[in-house]
Amino acid sequence: KMNNWWQIGCISGAIAVILGAFGAHKIKSIRTADELKWWETATSYHFIHTIAIIFMAIRHENHMNSLVISPSLNIAGIMFLLGIVLFSGSLYLMTIIRVRWLGAITPIGGTCFIIGWILLALNA
Repeated sequence: KMNNWWQIGCISGAIAVILGAFGAHKIKSIRTADELKWWETATSYHFIHTIAIIFMAIRHENHMNSLVISPSLNIAGIMFLLGIVLFSGSLYLMTIIRVRWLGAITPIGGTCFIIGWILLALNA
């Protein structure tokens, strides 16, 4: 049986496609070039870290066949998911509602991404 991370990654991927299409078709016509760039950055990082979650789900499955599953692998997934919500989410919201102070949240999400990658590396 595939773990929950697989499902989370697939759902995140679907959301990334929806938001990417929304940006390409709707946001492009109603926002400035800078705001569109925020949306594109959010979508890119959303996709990249969705793939990281799916990769992590595969690693998790491989670890399930061993005697010990590292809890840091699950924490890596949590960090990637938090990163998507905080990093990409803040940029999506900045673009939609034009509240620039949300940009202060973006680096917190970026830090979550970095932690996730480091934890994934420790599970090599």
